[in-house]
Amino acid sequence: MPVIPMLILLSLTAVPSTTLQTAPAPSLQAFITSLQQAVSRNDRNAVAGMVRYPLEVRAGNLQIPVSDAAAFIKLYDSLITPGIKGVIARASKAQKPGDAGGKADLEGAITVAPVGGGFKITSLNASAAAPQSGSPGAAVARQLTFKVGTPTQVSGTLVPGGTDVYEFHGEPGVFLDVRLSGVPGRSVLLRIVDNKTGAPVDARADAGTRVWTGRLSAASQYRIEVVRQPDTGSEPLIYTMAVGLK
Repeated sequence: MPVIPMLILLSLTAVPSTTLQTAPAPSLQAFITSLQQAVSRNDRNAVAGMVRYPLEVRAGNLQIPVSDAAAFIKLYDSLITPGIKGVIARASKAQKPGDAGGKADLEGAITVAPVGGGFKITSLNASAAAPQSGSPGAAVARQLTFKVGTPTQVSGTLVPGGTDVYEFHGEPGVFLDVRLSGVPGRSVLLRIVDNKTGAPVDARADAGTRVWTGRLSAASQYRIEVVRQPDTGSEPLIYTMAVGLK
């Protein structure tokens, strides 16, 4: 055998083999821990980034599509309810050992599944976790804050007979604009009451309406009651309310 080919052969056989190292895929438990931390600090953007879109949200027999992160953040209070937060907090205890390499079903309320080399929330059942916003006897007032020229938008989930309550301070002559959306017909209506006197601001606000506009007559703390009406079915309803002061 010629000398040169033999040297080439020896040099080839002497090259050590190498194995490409790949970064380990993030674990399901690591994802759940990150989700728990984001929810506990109320980091809406971080939670929205842990969701696969479009997300199908189940509310009873209804399917509510959430198209993207912006829509998720807009509906955050309706989707990440106190009950859902409780499910997330308990997630490590609820996880089955066999779920470690695949998807996890958290108490029937949240599904976490492998997506693109990591994990994402792939489904959310807003009616599976209790307590829910607006359950009978559980109305707790939430304080509204405003930015000049920008309506404040809030959302909630009302079960049959439920009421959500919002409060704000108003000055005489200030123009108030309140609008409900996202619910069918007159299934959910709002009332506006002066907290000091306990009286509705006018007849429309007393009877219940989806839209109220007008000027406030006194400096006072006001209350907006968002009320689920009787005989409107048994499924939870998700509403959005925009409130503006000028």
